[in-house]
Amino acid sequence: MRNIIAKTLTGAAILFFGGMASTLDAQSMGDQIIADHTVVEWYDQIPREYMDAVKEMWLVVAGESHAEAYRSGLEALEALDPAFSVNITESGTPEAFTDAHLRSSTGTWGDLEHASGWIYDYGREDWFTSRQAIDRTKAGITYCNTNNLAIAAMGYGWCYDPTIYDPTQYLNATAEYIAFCAANNYPTKVFYSTGPVDGDSYTNRGAGGAYGYNIFQRNQRIRAHVAATPGALLFDYADILTHDANGEQSTLSYNGLAYEVITPTNLGNGSTGHIGPEGALRLAKAMWWMLARMAGWDGVFVETPVTRIEVSTQTDAASIDTPNGTLQLQAEVFPENASIRSVNWFVDDPEMASIDPSGVLTTKKKNATVTVMAKAKDGSGITGTMDILLSNQDFATSVPTQKLETKIFSHNKILHIRSEELEGQQCTLKIFDISGRMLEQEQINPSSYTYDAGHLNNGIYLIHLSRQNWNSIHKIIVR
Repeated sequence: MRNIIAKTLTGAAILFFGGMASTLDAQSMGDQIIADHTVVEWYDQIPREYMDAVKEMWLVVAGESHAEAYRSGLEALEALDPAFSVNITESGTPEAFTDAHLRSSTGTWGDLEHASGWIYDYGREDWFTSRQAIDRTKAGITYCNTNNLAIAAMGYGWCYDPTIYDPTQYLNATAEYIAFCAANNYPTKVFYSTGPVDGDSYTNRGAGGAYGYNIFQRNQRIRAHVAATPGALLFDYADILTHDANGEQSTLSYNGLAYEVITPTNLGNGSTGHIGPEGALRLAKAMWWMLARMAGWDGVFVETPVTRIEVSTQTDAASIDTPNGTLQLQAEVFPENASIRSVNWFVDDPEMASIDPSGVLTTKKKNATVTVMAKAKDGSGITGTMDILLSNQDFATSVPTQKLETKIFSHNKILHIRSEELEGQQCTLKIFDISGRMLEQEQINPSSYTYDAGHLNNGIYLIHLSRQNWNSIHKIIVR
């Protein structure tokens, strides 16, 4: 075993922007917890006891459309590694306490316009723009913490907010919430956050401009405030998204001054909270790190290597007998207190099957036995394996056919099926594309049956009729 020390605020941190370097003496910073791009890949090194502590938490990121990425990222991380389980509430009463998974939502009790009721459309006007807004948010925090819905962590999820260059109101309101929770002995930890680094206005359509630079300066002021506030928490949304996994930062320029901008990888197709799935996943990894630190993890852990991995399936099945079938595999890592419990998935013959990062095995077009491997990510080299039998994949040759009085033809994208021998008897109709991917399956009476293929693209398809010891395969052209 060896000691590993995570990135913490010790020593001096030097930030370079626009050719100017600003040194933050971390010894004078206090005990802040800052989740930025440097912690993203530490998510899978959280010790088990702190993973369990996070699963007792309710996380509230109160915000509008951009806040969606926090939640979708958490779900994507769970899909990648079920150890990071989460339940998202998008409406109604949030889930009550559980230790089975992290709970997350954007819901608040009340907002500026509503003294009560669950609200899932919370914006800057509700967090910091007026006395009534702040008082209503405080009342909502009180309601939750006194009605068996204790909030563990809460922060504001910035949206574009184009007119807010000066963060003073935001900083003052957030500090007031922190003091309010402490004074009332609520368990809620309120964290600061930075805002979006995407959008045509921010980037000036990729050319750089005043708007983006001003928002960057707002983010810098928030960072400076946290650096000067002992015990403050910061989720640096902007810094996480302006860096890729290789650590490189994307920037634009305004009057010769550089400012941060989301990377193309993190922007993706903008499908979730105005960013891409990769960016949302980075947010989730950093969020788990921050919540674990809030739960008491000091970022230092004793590495316990993996010694054994057992691979199994969720259903105890060891075969796939349907074309293009799938099977969920799972890896049990030993010992239970192994520091890094995540694995990489492989198959011994990629031509026979593929497996995704979450362990879902998908067959291709060959009958075979494939060996699935789960390899520990901790560098120990430990691998677990399981053999999976693939059958009925090469259906064109492996299924014996008989010449029967069965006719199938296509006209104006209507399939006409006629079979005298099967008159009055049910059979299974399966439709495959030319690559062997099954598109449809249903029970029919083929004595006189028509099938509307209007939803199929023009092309060649295989029609497979079967019952008990009989089957018939036909190639047709749909157009």
